[in-house]
Amino acid sequence: MQGSPAACGRGGERVQAFRLNRQSCVPIKDQLQAQIRYQIAAGLLHPGDQLPSLRDLAAGLAINVNTVARAVEGLIAEGYLTAHQGRGIFVADDPPGRAPGAALRSLLAGVLATAREWGMDPEELALDLLSQAQSPPGPAPPATRPYRSGHPPHTHTPLPRK
Repeated sequence: MQGSPAACGRGGERVQAFRLNRQSCVPIKDQLQAQIRYQIAAGLLHPGDQLPSLRDLAAGLAINVNTVARAVEGLIAEGYLTAHQGRGIFVADDPPGRAPGAALRSLLAGVLATAREWGMDPEELALDLLSQAQSPPGPAPPATRPYRSGHPPHTHTPLPRK
């Protein structure tokens, strides 16, 4: 049986919920720590995000508040979280689990938004990226797109009309 999900986030913003597997041989404290580490590494929890209070987390997950406290204390010791007296528990400014993958996902989201603004199909962008990933490393090839009927090449700039 799984506990109810407990959401966390800044300003009421909902983030992926924590879920515990009570049938697992992995202790509940370790499951909670692993999920918090994962959410930080995946970029679901950002530096400065506030976690729910220990009591709220414990109530939401239907576990003992001391279990939550031990999990949080361990993550504070590891540098993932910080505690501010009277304010709460927050994701550390530079947590060890914040993988470059989260920064890359953010960068890719910006590239995707730009590509859409320029009228590029997301699938076409993905194919270009895959093609470049499979190419041997070396100087970056010029950006190219296959010709598609009805779509001018991205290098085409219409001449001004007189």
